Amino acid sequence: MAPQFLQMAFQVFLISLVCSVTSSVSKV
Repeated sequence: MAPQFLQMAFQVFLISLVCSVTSSVSKV
């Protein structure tokens, strides 16, 4: 596994996590 792939996958994970948290917060 290349470090670049791990970094990109981690960024995608963080973005999706932030998006889900933001959507749940704006619902409330």
